[in-house]
Amino acid sequence: MTHCMDPEQERAVWERVAAGRGRGQTPAAQPAPASEPEQPPQDGCQPPCRITPEQLLGWITDECEDATLYRHLAQHLPSRARRGLLEMAADEHHHARRLSAQYFVMTGQCPRVQPAFVPAACPLETLRRRYEEELAGSAAYRDAAACADGTLREVLDELSRDEARHSRMVMCLLESVL
Repeated sequence: MTHCMDPEQERAVWERVAAGRGRGQTPAAQPAPASEPEQPPQDGCQPPCRITPEQLLGWITDECEDATLYRHLAQHLPSRARRGLLEMAADEHHHARRLSAQYFVMTGQCPRVQPAFVPAACPLETLRRRYEEELAGSAAYRDAAACADGTLREVLDELSRDEARHSRMVMCLLESVL
């Protein structure tokens, strides 16, 4: 992969990463009024927050772009890495479909996303970056699950575990191709 990411896209990506580990922005808890001291939750959990349809759309877009990226890497890295990369691409596609179903349940509308994948660096550099991005995605989904209820919470917990597994797979792929 010899193309560079558009500077504006790269800036936007790094802003997302810096602001909330790249995925799953959860709204900040509203501070208590000045007259009342802030009380910790009684059950030790975080204060309630809400997953928005916009967050779901962002995650769906991210997952679609990740699937495309892994398919791209499968074409450009040594063949011994192909199976793992295609497996992760299929997982990311499945994540997008699961999040799309949650979006439909929440809004009654089919999600409309326009993923914009542009190869950003050479394949090995891209794979190296994916390690940290998968870890960040795992943490963001785990944090978002704390703000969700029911099936959405279960889905986000599962996606968090999948993203952590992907980071381990990326490390194994790096070890195999270096």
